[in-house]
Amino acid sequence: MNGPLWMYRHLPRVVHMWRRLARANYEREMELLPALCDPQKTGIDIGAKVGMYSYRIRDNSSDVVVFEPIPVYNQMLAAVFEGKRGHIEPVAVSSEAGRVKMRLPYNAKGNWEFGRATIEPKNALSNAVVARVEELDVEVRPLDSYDWPAVGFIKIDVEG
Repeated sequence: MNGPLWMYRHLPRVVHMWRRLARANYEREMELLPALCDPQKTGIDIGAKVGMYSYRIRDNSSDVVVFEPIPVYNQMLAAVFEGKRGHIEPVAVSSEAGRVKMRLPYNAKGNWEFGRATIEPKNALSNAVVARVEELDVEVRPLDSYDWPAVGFIKIDVEG
């Protein structure tokens, strides 16, 4: 079994803390979150992956709603955020409600490239070397089907 995958499943809080301390997935834009988020309103993270934006959004908002349809990630995120001013939605955001196939690419070494996963059928996944693709049936919902009292910030990082 893929080492990181085992760790995400069995040690989610440890992996998340390690990634935070290592500043993994750090992007300069994250430094703008204190100015962009409203501390009195909900922040939303669509396409959270391992939550490197999620905790920063939560730190600058009243709470965070995290969208991540890939099971290993949403389970990890639930262990880290659920009930701690955070809520996990294990769905993909799309224009219509339903179920779709999400394609999860793997590289030639057999490692997952889930940051490149897509529900868009026209996405050829040509931005990475893809040795094989696993399909996952996921729920999709439109963002406007949710009823939040006040949203102050939305981050969207999705393929396709």
